[in-house]
Amino acid sequence: MLERVNRPEDAGVNSDAIYAFLKELEEGGAENHGLLIIRNDKVAFEGYKYPYAATIPHTMFSVTKSLVSTAVGFAIAENIISLDTKIEPYFSEYFHVKSKRWDKVTVEALLTMRSGKAFTFLQDMTADYAKQFMLSPFRANNKFLYSNNDAYMLSALLQKITGEKVVDYLTPRLFEPLGIKKPFWETNTLDVCIGGTGCYLTLPDMAKIGYCYLNGGRYGEKQVLPVGWAEKVAEQRTDTMEKGTGYGYYFWLRKDCFMMDGMMGQFCMIFPKLNAVVAMTNCSESEQFVLEAFYRRYERMFIEEDELLKNYQKERREKVIAGKRDGTEKEIEKNVYRIKGRALRIARISGYPVSLIPHAINATVARRSEGSMTDLRFSFTDDKCVMTWKEGPDTVTCHLGMNGEALLSETTIAGYPYTMWSYAYWEKKKFHAVVRLLNTLATQHFIFSFSPQGMRMEVISKPDFGKFCSENAVAGGAVPDIPYLAPLLCKNIEQLAGLFALPVQFVAVKEK
Repeated sequence: MLERVNRPEDAGVNSDAIYAFLKELEEGGAENHGLLIIRNDKVAFEGYKYPYAATIPHTMFSVTKSLVSTAVGFAIAENIISLDTKIEPYFSEYFHVKSKRWDKVTVEALLTMRSGKAFTFLQDMTADYAKQFMLSPFRANNKFLYSNNDAYMLSALLQKITGEKVVDYLTPRLFEPLGIKKPFWETNTLDVCIGGTGCYLTLPDMAKIGYCYLNGGRYGEKQVLPVGWAEKVAEQRTDTMEKGTGYGYYFWLRKDCFMMDGMMGQFCMIFPKLNAVVAMTNCSESEQFVLEAFYRRYERMFIEEDELLKNYQKERREKVIAGKRDGTEKEIEKNVYRIKGRALRIARISGYPVSLIPHAINATVARRSEGSMTDLRFSFTDDKCVMTWKEGPDTVTCHLGMNGEALLSETTIAGYPYTMWSYAYWEKKKFHAVVRLLNTLATQHFIFSFSPQGMRMEVISKPDFGKFCSENAVAGGAVPDIPYLAPLLCKNIEQLAGLFALPVQFVAVKEK
């Protein structure tokens, strides 16, 4: 256990800089869910935006790639594979065009995003990545191209050779020695761990892994990582498209640090010269905004000063709304509300269901709900509402506090476990249900308007799907990176994605 200090300054970290960083994120519309700073072998600061907490796993997105890199390091040390291992022979069951360029598609090429294979983030995340990788054409060169497929192929390769999913392979080698419970890790329909994304960790667990890397692979008295691997991942291996940014073995190299980097602001930053680790989980459509906000405060963060931070930590809780109850609750309880109309047709055509899971998150997962929300039922008591519905074969039961206290519920959709922190209130004849999916970074704010014939549902999602599409349109290949033109096209994409935010209609059916 790392020692915890009474105030950040006792470990050489500036409280005011932490406060200024968190405040800038809040004012810029980015949610920080948790921040943990280790310096000089002490936990200098650990703070969460309630209801997020140290015990709740959080989606990591591309931090997962760094875990795949870690698994590769173990496999190399155990002589299972080498950096020169060629990929093609292990996936001969997939049809692919023969080419001499396959000789350059090695473990190291995949670790540095230089497979030379075409990739777009617009591809279907639910598909067979190995098939897509083997069929995709070779690009004109083998330069760096950030690709989930490259990382997936390493996950699939290790599973083929070891007979274990990457999460199972890492559990006795990495997770258990660090005292980390085996995490949930997304698998596709072939039961292979998604390599480029998909692992869920608590913030302290991510920080432990970063701390292990900071210390050359040691944790306490034990050498956990293969000797030398922590140094190898942090070496500059290839240039990237980002100015001032390098890339190692699935670790990004930025000012004074090497780091695990996940979409929407999941970061574990390792600063060897400062003997520090900064780990954070966020919900921001622009991770660049989070990085820039951090580095604006970076110089001050590791010098002494004080205050402001304690009061801010108390203030940044989400305020749960109660409100007066509405007399129509008993009538609402008599009905089942079934989805109909335009939203249902859009969902069927697009493949994006009307769901508890926001579209921006559904765009990143390997499995989506098999159907849209329907058969909604509401049950009211003095202090809560129980809302149930179906999404394909899954039934969701959500407990919503109505007395000024939020309630926790657990559910599973498409094989994914979700922890819901939820409350509800009436305002101007509309029923509001706020559901935070604590392990995904997402929030759904449902607004229901009832009539004798049915119900209208508006949804405010965080992260916003339109902003998510616009922010990732250039990197995803949907928009060419052309000055002046790209912003206009991104704005059009954002407006088009707004179709998914149109109100959803339900018809009322009397309960028998």
